[in-house]
Amino acid sequence: MLIFLFSISISTASAQKQKLSLQKTYEAALERYPGTDEKIAEIQLAAFQSKFIKSKQLPQANLQLQNSFGSIEGSTGGFFPLPGMFNINGASATDETSASFNTYGSIVADWEIFSFGKLNKEYKASDIKIQEAWSDFSIYQLNLKSIVSRLFLKVLYDDIKLKWSQSNGLRVNEILKISKVLASAGLKPGADTALASSSYFQLLADEDLLRGRFESSKHQLNEFTVSEASEKNPESSNFLNAGLLKIAIGKYNNHPHLEKISHQIDYQNALKEATQRSVLPSLSLLAGLSSRGSSAGDNWMKSRWANGFNNGSTNYLIGLGITWNLTGIYDKSLKKKEIEQQGKIAESDYRQQELKLNAGILSTHSRISEQVKQVSKTKIGVEKANEAYLLYRTRYENGLINLTELLQIQFLLQQAEEKQIEAYKGLWEQVIIQSELTADFSNLFEIF
Repeated sequence: MLIFLFSISISTASAQKQKLSLQKTYEAALERYPGTDEKIAEIQLAAFQSKFIKSKQLPQANLQLQNSFGSIEGSTGGFFPLPGMFNINGASATDETSASFNTYGSIVADWEIFSFGKLNKEYKASDIKIQEAWSDFSIYQLNLKSIVSRLFLKVLYDDIKLKWSQSNGLRVNEILKISKVLASAGLKPGADTALASSSYFQLLADEDLLRGRFESSKHQLNEFTVSEASEKNPESSNFLNAGLLKIAIGKYNNHPHLEKISHQIDYQNALKEATQRSVLPSLSLLAGLSSRGSSAGDNWMKSRWANGFNNGSTNYLIGLGITWNLTGIYDKSLKKKEIEQQGKIAESDYRQQELKLNAGILSTHSRISEQVKQVSKTKIGVEKANEAYLLYRTRYENGLINLTELLQIQFLLQQAEEKQIEAYKGLWEQVIIQSELTADFSNLFEIF
């Protein structure tokens, strides 16, 4: 009888359509898992923040409306007392000091027309934040590939272990049938049947345990795929085949973790330039339009509220203003030094990540190279164990050995198969680690 490891049959065409590949599993997870929406929202948030900073380059307009009651005193001149309002008074034509109802409305525009490039640098920094958000999304995709690959391979591993247990059960069941025939013929004692039956039911119990683990693994994968894993079965035929594996030393070109740190360095540099320019003054164009009314006129005064809309006048005012925060020069110098230190931290982190990736890639390559040799040798071991089992089973059928010896040989074959499965599991775990380090899961997608 062919052993389990070499008896995985090719499914029918209709069954093949129900198989779930690793790449389709990942695509389903990327489309349906809520974490994707979170990362996309972060990108949109960074884009809105960038637009907000860019909007500072537009004129800022302030509108105010007032209705008040108070004293009046004549004065001359025009000025901007506060942002959002301006005042123009004429000389009073009466010496009386009284109170009046007043109506006032104004609109003032403040357009910062020159700031030594400060706003452009802030906008540049905000644009880098958008790129960093995209890097975060790439990191999320890489992490999702890693998680889905591990869960997917765990499903395959548990599926293989379940089939392995079922194969062992079939072998021992055949031994049980042979022992019954020999016992009925009086060639073997009846105790052989009891012993074989005991081994058979122990394997059935193990099969129930492994079936539970297999279903549990599918539910864990289903967290990310929503329904794909429960409706379709992952393809496990390549789990015990390293023929498609590429073991060349990978590279980490455009690794998302390095891209993110690189954007952080660029952001700190842009922020540093913006901070340097923020200590310089800014030039603004000011323009305003106001309309007022009062219950006080030339040599007359009215005390009704509605008269506050009489005696109206409309004025405009335009001018240039320079704003220079002199007290903030020292604060900005401290801020600049803080940003410089943050930039140094990011640069150091970048170099550390490079060293970590290089060392990790070389380490996994060495392990994968040796594990490929390991699985090749375990395959030979399984073949030899199977040959031995078939020979010893024939000898038992001919009454040349006892049942205990045959069960021992069957157990050795069972161990050899299990070691092969565990060897492949260790190999694929290292391949996942290498794929994480190189940010390249294409080979795994091709295999599974």
